[in-house]
Amino acid sequence: MPKEKPIRRASADEIAAMLARGEGKSDWNSVRAFSQSEADRLAELEDGPLPEGWADTVEIGVLARKEGVHIRLDADVLEWFRCGGPGYQTRINVVLKSFAATKRRSGKRTGGSPLLQAKVASRVRH
Repeated sequence: MPKEKPIRRASADEIAAMLARGEGKSDWNSVRAFSQSEADRLAELEDGPLPEGWADTVEIGVLARKEGVHIRLDADVLEWFRCGGPGYQTRINVVLKSFAATKRRSGKRTGGSPLLQAKVASRVRH
């Protein structure tokens, strides 16, 4: 799906100047009036409650380099991820990354030779 406009990077100062000129399209007054409890209520209504321990999975820092691969997925799995709209490949990556992190924390490995497991472990951030 082609993007409407190319993504443009801007510094915080450039964004502040754009907003001062009225170039922003967001209704920041509505955002400021929106309470955190209302945002939480709507998020839970839309996505369900956050799972216990979700905050332990948040990663802060430089993102790992992505590598292009070809992967064959079951049609129903791919359809489920695509139903969420744009960004389905990122969602697949997040699920796989979470699975790998959980296995790493438990000390369990799934499949592959010890050499392959060591190579994979060296690529996945701790």
